[in-house]
Amino acid sequence: MKLNWFSPLFPAKTDIAHYTLRLLPALSQQCEVELWTTNDNYDSKINELARVNVYDLNAINWSQINQADINIYNIGNNQEFHQAIWKVSQHCPGIVVLHDLRLQGLFGGIYKSENDLDSYLQQMLYYYGPDGRKIGELFWKGEISGDFVVEQFPLTPLAIRNAKGVISHSHYAYQMLKEQNLSSTGYIPLPYSTIKKSPNVVERLNNHPYQLIIFGFISTNRRLETILEALASFSNKSCFKLDIYGEIWDTSYIQQKIQNLGLTDLVTIKGFVPENELDKALSQADISFNLRYPTMGEASASQLRIWSHGLPSLVTPVGWYADLPENTVAYVRIGNEIEDIHYHLQHYIENPDNYHAIGKNGQSWLIENHQPELCATAMLKFITEVCQASLYPTARYLIEKSVREMQDYFKSDTYSLDLQRLAQVIYFFR
Repeated sequence: MKLNWFSPLFPAKTDIAHYTLRLLPALSQQCEVELWTTNDNYDSKINELARVNVYDLNAINWSQINQADINIYNIGNNQEFHQAIWKVSQHCPGIVVLHDLRLQGLFGGIYKSENDLDSYLQQMLYYYGPDGRKIGELFWKGEISGDFVVEQFPLTPLAIRNAKGVISHSHYAYQMLKEQNLSSTGYIPLPYSTIKKSPNVVERLNNHPYQLIIFGFISTNRRLETILEALASFSNKSCFKLDIYGEIWDTSYIQQKIQNLGLTDLVTIKGFVPENELDKALSQADISFNLRYPTMGEASASQLRIWSHGLPSLVTPVGWYADLPENTVAYVRIGNEIEDIHYHLQHYIENPDNYHAIGKNGQSWLIENHQPELCATAMLKFITEVCQASLYPTARYLIEKSVREMQDYFKSDTYSLDLQRLAQVIYFFR
């Protein structure tokens, strides 16, 4: 099977580029993959795993694209990385890998970049009626909260309206998509294989003051302001230091807030750093903040990275996070954030072993559920099912009959993608 895989590529500053890189070695061992990107500034080592096509949306080679069995479109919330991918998907249907469940940010960014208010309002009217159109007008003018619009008017159907199938990485997103009566919807966990050795308990116990960390692409929904307010009002705040890694939506504003709260000695903005430096920081941290509200419905690669270090984390019990085993994370409730943060910080001081156990449980969960080989196999099975669903009923019947007969011949109960593909070849070239 040959796949066209549309995605930003490493080192693009989006975790979807990391997702592709984590999955690609296992995926390329099971099928032929061609990568498609609009940015030629990608890591040249990727060429060793798959052919890379750098395309211009205004001069795309449709003939080459149509030579694959199916196109896979990775869609996230950043207009910079996903505008071209979405536009190709509207011309050539395929499978959408949905990395965010609420995509108002993507489509608002696309239409604003094109200064196309009319088209944006038409979409808001189509999916949400006259109220949606009015909200769209206010949002375009900056007169209404972005969090409210993202939560109530996500525009996600616009991303998948032309899709043959949709893949999500969380049970939460999967259920919401099924409720929209999409016939081909699959749940496949995020892949993550790198398991880091974290410091042992004695090293962490001797690390005083205790090290807190937050990292990633930090927008307002990551609750950084609330974290700072909680730390500032915590009676034992001198027992902790907080490092902030990654890109902040408004660095100047956060710097001023740190100063106003009297936290300049306890909080440091590290900014965007190389991968190995971030991994070193995670291996030396004691607690990670990974709060999300409102959630975009996404699974969190950041959480997988935290678990890979056996690091305990504080998360918001919404979306994907609400489905996690309770012994793998520590929850901070919406509406009780400062109170719950104080609770966890105080209990870490009193009994850090309980939190170390949470981090180790998370590491075990990661190993058991997120290996790239398992994710690649599940994805190819879903892709095969989507491709087969587009066949005529007679073709589907004969192909499945051939698979069953070959299974009997080889005395195997295992459903094999190789047998499925062989049966299709037999049918189409009989």
